[in-house]
Amino acid sequence: MILTPEQLAELTDKKRPKDQIAWLTEHGYRFEISAIGRPKVLLKEVERKMLTPQCKTKIKKSNAPDFAALNKN
Repeated sequence: MILTPEQLAELTDKKRPKDQIAWLTEHGYRFEISAIGRPKVLLKEVERKMLTPQCKTKIKKSNAPDFAALNKN
């Protein structure tokens, strides 16, 4: 199965094919470009990216101090 245009827009948060291609490339997705310049992404590729531990988005640590540590007795 190939993602629909709506699913691709949902995945990338981009509407224009050029922007979708840039986002897919930046995030390491494998895709093909159709004859009319639209990216084609297999559902299996999305599953591979979303289910592979090293591909998950890392949560940024806050630089704010941990004041809860002061409340420990």
